[in-house]
Order: sequence, then C-alpha cells, then structure tokens
Amino acid sequence: MSVCIESVKHFLVRQEWKKADFETEKLIFSFCNYTGQEYLKLEDIDLIPLNILAHLENLWTTHSKGRFGFRTQEKIHNSIRKQIRLNPRESLQRMISNVMRGSNDSMNSKEVLMVPYFYGVEIGWIEGHPMDSLGAYGKDKSYEELTFDLSAPLGHLPCQTWWTLNHQTTQVPFNVLFKKYGIIGLPGCAIKYQFTLQLHLFKRIQIACQQFTN
Repeated sequence: MSVCIESVKHFLVRQEWKKADFETEKLIFSFCNYTGQEYLKLEDIDLIPLNILAHLENLWTTHSKGRFGFRTQEKIHNSIRKQIRLNPRESLQRMISNVMRGSNDSMNSKEVLMVPYFYGVEIGWIEGHPMDSLGAYGKDKSYEELTFDLSAPLGHLPCQTWWTLNHQTTQVPFNVLFKKYGIIGLPGCAIKYQFTLQLHLFKRIQIACQQFTN
C-alpha cells in the first residue's frame, strides 16, 4: 500500500491535483471492502489505518499550503453548522424555505439538507448562494466542473472520495434508511446517511492526526 501513498505524493508534489484526488480515493476505499455493489457502513471506514489517514492529510495540507485537505474541510463544515445554529428559528425557516424552494420535503427534512447545501456552496461543489443569501437552491457541479488548481475555494479538494460516498448512498436499502432516519423522509434519510459517513471519516482523521506526526 506504500506504493499508493507514494502515488498520491507524486502527484501532489507536481500539483497535479486531479490525479492526486483519484489516487486518494483509490487508496481510502481499498481498505473499505468497497466494490461499488454494496453500501459503506461506519465500520468499513474504521478499517482505514490511522497512519494512512494521517499521512494523507499531511500530504494534502503541506503541498496545498493549507488550502486543501480533510481537516480544512472539517473546519469549514463546523463553521457552517455553527452559523446555522446561531440563526433565530424564524430566520432559519425563511432561509430553508427560499433555498429549498419547490421542494415538497418536510421542514425537518429541509433542515437536514441545510448543512450539506451551504457546505457544498462554500467549498465550490454546488452552484448556489452563500450563507447570507436567500436565493433559490443551486445545483451540484459535475466532477469535470470542479477546479483543480490553487485558485479553487478553500477545502475544494480532495473531492473524489466524497463523490464515491454520495454515489454509494443510493445503494443503501430503504429499510436501513428508514430504521435510522425515517422521521425525516427519504431525501433527508439519504443525505443524513451520507453525511454521517463523512463526519465519521472526519473524526477518524482527527484521531489519526493526534496519534501520528510526520
């Protein structure tokens, strides 16, 4: 597996960000028993060695001078959550109503979607409106529409790992989703499950960085 980590390093040193992104995704999911046919579980993410996660994070942070990396993404995610929590309830409801205009989901389901939406906007994965705007809901960018250079927004990369997580969410059986999150409706269930995996990976990387120094 050292060959794979060296491949990530090889492309990051040369600032070939897109190739480094694919190698990162390949390395992470090589430990997760992920074949694309079944959905990932939290325990699958636990199979990724902490030293690998720490090394990956260090490589991305170092070669992007702190612009990219999972910890940068986590900080932005936490900032978005804090901003949403600080919004008065009525203000939050108006924001949700405008951002998710046209959606038939319940208010609880929309709230679940708020953090992923504004997080995606902030790091440049969604064409939408920033946190202080009440515009209409944007659209997810395709992978080819992303920016693979240092002009990209903070936290823009790595991305392919999350693309895989997003895709595999469609593999989760309905009964599993409803057992966990049935109260928020199916769209909210899928987003909630996907983000639960992402937050768990953030947590594992945080632990890895605390335990290992490079």
